[in-house]
Amino acid sequence: MNRNGPLALPRWRHGLESVGEPRLVFRVIGERASLEVDPAFGYAAERRHRLTINKKTKEHTFPKSDQFGAELLYFFRCILEDRTPEPRGPEGLADVRVIEAILESAAKGRPVELETVEKPRGSRPEQQIVLPPVERPRVVHAPSPKQ
Repeated sequence: MNRNGPLALPRWRHGLESVGEPRLVFRVIGERASLEVDPAFGYAAERRHRLTINKKTKEHTFPKSDQFGAELLYFFRCILEDRTPEPRGPEGLADVRVIEAILESAAKGRPVELETVEKPRGSRPEQQIVLPPVERPRVVHAPSPKQ
């Protein structure tokens, strides 16, 4: 990992937080960079990504869509057509390595080096499936399972 990159920082924090109505905001904050995804998850609202590196911010808004339904549809098509789904195992393993390095860095309070691996192929534009957004589900006021 490049020690000047946004994840190779001795002091950072990450987390999910509830903000007002039922939604989660995801933030990763470093000394030179931060990423905010608001809302972090969902299928009935626009999602906004805000990336700031060295005090320069780029923002991108994704329109409302049912991304979970699209993932399921793609996976089912792969099963029916006997195709290997993308991303494959190596891409998932690369994600897990980064997450583990973030957790190790937080526990040790210092940057963690990652060995260089071949860049995964990634998804292609023709794989994109856009489904219309679904209606926001009705909130059910039920007791917490911990009660």
